[in-house]
Amino acid sequence: MILAVSRGVATLVFALPIFAAAALEAAADVTAIERGVVDAVNDARRDRGLPPLTADPRLTQVAPGHSCAMAERGFFDHAAPDGSTMGDRLRAAGVRYRSAGENIARIQSRGDPAVRAVTGWLRSEGHRENILSPRFTATGVGVCQVGRSVYFTQLFLLPR
Repeated sequence: MILAVSRGVATLVFALPIFAAAALEAAADVTAIERGVVDAVNDARRDRGLPPLTADPRLTQVAPGHSCAMAERGFFDHAAPDGSTMGDRLRAAGVRYRSAGENIARIQSRGDPAVRAVTGWLRSEGHRENILSPRFTATGVGVCQVGRSVYFTQLFLLPR
C-alpha cells in the first residue's frame, strides 16, 4: 500500500493494470474473431472438397489496417478515400502475388460476428467466389471494432 504518495498518483498506479488488462482482453477478442473467420472460411472450403487456406502472417498484418481505416475514417469500401486499393496496400507491405482478392464486411456486434460475416459473404456471389476459389492458397484477416460495429477485411492470395 502506497500511503506517502498523492492520491492522484496512487489512483493512476492502481488504474494502469486495469486499463492494460482491458486492452489485452479487447486484443484477445479481436484475435479470436479473426481466427473464427479463417476457421469458418476453411470449413466452407472443406465442405466443398477444397483445401484449407493457410494463414499468412504478412496478410494478417496488412488486413487490420484497412479495417481500422474504414472504422476510424467512416467509410466502407475496398478503396480508401485517397484512392488506395488492396493492391496498393499489398505492394506497400512488400507482398508479391500472382492473384489476390479481398472481402470486407461491417457487422453490428450481436451474436458471433465472425460467423455472421462469413455467412453474409457466402450469400454474395463475388465474396463467395473469393472464399471458394481454388486458385487462392493463403489468407489473412483483420478486424477492427469501434463501439458495436465490427469491421472486417479478409485478404486472399496466390503468392509468387
